[in-house]
Amino acid sequence: MSVLQEFFKTEGFITHGDSAYPARFYSDAATEYDILMHGVGIRDLSDHALLKVTGKDAQDFLHRISTNDLRSLEQGVATNTIFCNEKGRIIDRVNVVKTEEAIWLFGNRNHDERLKRWLHKYIIMDDVTVQEEKNLTVIQITGPQSESFMTYKFGEGILSLSEDTFGEFEWEGKFFLIIKFDLPDFGAFYKITGQADSLKKFILDSMQNKFIYQVGLTGEDAYERLRIERGVMSREELNDNFNPHEAGLIKEVSFTKGCYIGQEVIARLDTYDKVQRSVRKVSVDGNLNGSVPVQITDENGDDAGTITSGYFVESEGKTLGIAYIRKRYLDSVEKLFIRTGGIEMPVRFRNY
Repeated sequence: MSVLQEFFKTEGFITHGDSAYPARFYSDAATEYDILMHGVGIRDLSDHALLKVTGKDAQDFLHRISTNDLRSLEQGVATNTIFCNEKGRIIDRVNVVKTEEAIWLFGNRNHDERLKRWLHKYIIMDDVTVQEEKNLTVIQITGPQSESFMTYKFGEGILSLSEDTFGEFEWEGKFFLIIKFDLPDFGAFYKITGQADSLKKFILDSMQNKFIYQVGLTGEDAYERLRIERGVMSREELNDNFNPHEAGLIKEVSFTKGCYIGQEVIARLDTYDKVQRSVRKVSVDGNLNGSVPVQITDENGDDAGTITSGYFVESEGKTLGIAYIRKRYLDSVEKLFIRTGGIEMPVRFRNY
């Protein structure tokens, strides 16, 4: 249990008996989904990787072992890069932020130790230190009212942030590092990093003084539905079963920077058109009952791909999903299915 999870229980935001961390829900998933669609959702990211990288070789080191060109990274600008293994498979995709103090890596859920161990494996003679920052934590602000709400809380200076930029902002004498993101079909959202006690006060004030905003804590159930609807990948899609080509993240790979871990395999896939799968949004006529990942097959029972994330929308009687589809089926009219427990459920592509 994180300091935020304990705080949510102490303050009465979690009253149910579900012990999942982070919380699957606070009130109920339907209410929280409505907040994400129309208001301001506050999401606990304290289980996500947050690593502080320091030392005179830090920037060059990260440049040499990840896919993107980080040598020109400047303060005030956030970028993404991918750490891959020797086979070109994804270890993690991270947001990279450079401040005067350090370079910060924001990764996926429960990847702190794994990512730190992987980075340490390649530190030999470099002046580089990688550490978890236990005194800091992160929340995410999501929803169509987010920019207006953030301006209300932090002042007009927030409006100076454009996509993939960050700054330090003050609220009630406390300072926070705030990054703004803007994804297609998802919209703008913010990651706020600060001392745990400061973030607790910010959350409590936001919940007690909502002003004109529809503000609420949003658990993982509501967020999963939103991200899957919009096709936003998470650790279920960004892991060592897949490579950046398949994940559609080739814009975060530099083909001019020279060597990095996994570079030969990724370059060969590009040169010889060897990419076998591609990520797509899908829907399934039926309820997968949380059994993901699950294989997709064609009419003959041949492997057509894998659904990696799924969320059942009861009102529609279908499961929304994100899937890796084999290349031959991407433009095919062949019918695809999930076959489980003697039941055959049709799979259809959604607009990506």
